[in-house]
Amino acid sequence: MKTRLTLQEEKRILQAHINGADGRTYELLNLLFCAYPQPVSLEEINRQLRITGKYTLHSILRNARIFIDVETINTDGKPTHLLIGVQCIKEARQRYVINRCF
Repeated sequence: MKTRLTLQEEKRILQAHINGADGRTYELLNLLFCAYPQPVSLEEINRQLRITGKYTLHSILRNARIFIDVETINTDGKPTHLLIGVQCIKEARQRYVINRCF
């Protein structure tokens, strides 16, 4: 049984997960949230957040993954895009199906 949540429901779930973040971490998560369900390129993230340091994005991303899963999409073996929240959406669908069965 494949259950589908509306985009609004998915965004509400994502928003609940990213509300605890602050600072640069929140800025990154909010950028990914606004683009959801489309992935955002690393170049766009660096431009939007004005990231210039070599390891700054890596550090912000590591901190963001504390709050919610962020999937890295690879092209030709190199990370090129980021996508937010796939796992928490899957968990919400499973809870919905289980609750409907009982």
